[in-house]
Amino acid sequence: MSQVALILNGLIMTMIGIRGLVAPGAFLGDYGVELTSVTAIAEARSIHGGAFAALAILMWLGLLRSSFRITALRAAAFVMLGLAFGRLVGVAVDGATDSATLVATIGETVLGGLALIALVRGDGTSSTRA
Repeated sequence: MSQVALILNGLIMTMIGIRGLVAPGAFLGDYGVELTSVTAIAEARSIHGGAFAALAILMWLGLLRSSFRITALRAAAFVMLGLAFGRLVGVAVDGATDSATLVATIGETVLGGLALIALVRGDGTSSTRA
């Protein structure tokens, strides 16, 4: 289970990281966000590009090195479930029920849930080999 969780989270975080670094305006434009200044573009590039690229590297290290596995699974669970929680707050407070928000919420819940299940089952222990 830990391998599946890390591979899926790694793939998604790699895609978000690359898209956020290369084309943050287009990436956020899919969600109706307009970046109207170079400062806004740099901020989006940092958060969606840099942060997710770093998280992706952590996922791949967790897959390849048992000493990183628990940390990577914890990060995946916290980040993805935190994103899903934030989107659910947006649904409740702002009424954000567009398809992009709902699909992202489901995806983040599944990815974070996989990591959480792997942690609860003990799949991330250092004795588990990738």
